Amino acid sequence: MTDINSSAALPPAAGADAFLAKPPLRPLDARDWQGAKDSKEFDKVFEDYEAVYMSQMLSHMYAGVEVDPMFGGGPAEETMRSLLINEYGKMMAQRGGIGLADAMKKQMLEMQEQEALQQISEQNPAADVAAIPDESETP
Repeated sequence: MTDINSSAALPPAAGADAFLAKPPLRPLDARDWQGAKDSKEFDKVFEDYEAVYMSQMLSHMYAGVEVDPMFGGGPAEETMRSLLINEYGKMMAQRGGIGLADAMKKQMLEMQEQEALQQISEQNPAADVAAIPDESETP
């Protein structure tokens, strides 16, 4: 068996120059979300964010509520309470929550559309970007 710390465990490398020669990462833009904006994964990100937000709101609501000694109390109940509050937040977000996920998704898509239109107009100044219909204005 090969020791993980030995040099034999490492794959042969072309050297540090090959690593440094990789192109730099570019920032995210509309192209990165083009295929995912209608997917379930895209919606799940916003739902998860709303779940965390709801859990934080609920944790502040429960902050002043003492544990009931009738059911045991103690640090274990306090720990389980935080897990229960997280589950409450998830369930509330799955059932629509307070609309935070929908509002954030709408705002994100609008920002991406504006950025995409700006990129189109910069790449092709002759293109009439104003002629592209705005989906939010359709009845």
